[in-house]
Amino acid sequence: LSPSDQKISFRLAIEAQLKKTRDLLPMEARAVIVSIQQKVFVIEQKIQNQPELITEYATLTHIVFDYLPTTVDSYLKLPPQYAATKQLSSGETPNQLLIQQLKLLEQQLSQMLDTILTQDLESLVTNGRFLQLKIQPVDFFTLAEPSDSHEQHK
Repeated sequence: LSPSDQKISFRLAIEAQLKKTRDLLPMEARAVIVSIQQKVFVIEQKIQNQPELITEYATLTHIVFDYLPTTVDSYLKLPPQYAATKQLSSGETPNQLLIQQLKLLEQQLSQMLDTILTQDLESLVTNGRFLQLKIQPVDFFTLAEPSDSHEQHK
């Protein structure tokens, strides 16, 4: 699928994940998925307008269609009470592991979004410099005031 075809699929995939798991995931996990959804929405818009973001497109595809569903499905294999109370040798519960893993995906998306937006910001700064030069050109023909040392030689 091209990025324009994929755009609808990204959105539908996240919405389907949220719908499917609405009452099955801890509230904090759902909140992280909503945050992931918001970042995916912005990133996919950028990908639509900047086809050179092929690496970001591939990463987004992996996160939305592989990593996120696998993470959630692995968690959902556990009975809810077990997931909420079972402590692993690390002292964490499956609920906590799920939230950590979702936050890791969210962090990856945040970094990707920051990189994309930083590039946009740099373009804006460059454009501002260009406009500054075009609209307010340096006047090379302005004569400098005579200096005191020049006056002394007269």
